[in-house]
Amino acid sequence: MKKTTILGTGTFTIMVFFFTAFCACKKQEEASCFSLSLQQQSIGLFCIDDCPGVKGCDGNIYCNECYAAKAGMSVVK
Repeated sequence: MKKTTILGTGTFTIMVFFFTAFCACKKQEEASCFSLSLQQQSIGLFCIDDCPGVKGCDGNIYCNECYAAKAGMSVVK
């Protein structure tokens, strides 16, 4: 007795390809705002815990600009 599948192998392969391509584009967009030089400049900084919350260029919320810089992210104003 032969089992039938809802998706054929070709359809599944195409879906995996597009999902992978979409995820890769998203990661490149997020990575493009990362600044290694900003991160290296802020290595020795002491960040205070005043936490108003700032949005980094990657879309994540950081406690303040100091913590965002330590992560290598510039702040969106």
